[in-house]
Amino acid sequence: GHAQVGDGEEPPEVASIRHNLGAAWHGLGELDKAIRYFEQALATFDARLGAEHPRTKTAAENLAAARAAWNTGN
Repeated sequence: GHAQVGDGEEPPEVASIRHNLGAAWHGLGELDKAIRYFEQALATFDARLGAEHPRTKTAAENLAAARAAWNTGN
């Protein structure tokens, strides 16, 4: 069967696109979408690059920021 989205099976290049989409949605205030894309990107970066990789850390920070904004606004 096909890999599920965001389970770490996709290439890091695809996760980078998801991460950029998350950042764009965050900038537009669409935090639910931002969080979903950041979560998917983080899962892939963590699985493919490792927890200590700069891209993984950036995705984790951006996810945390989006969740904090969501918690503040809801």
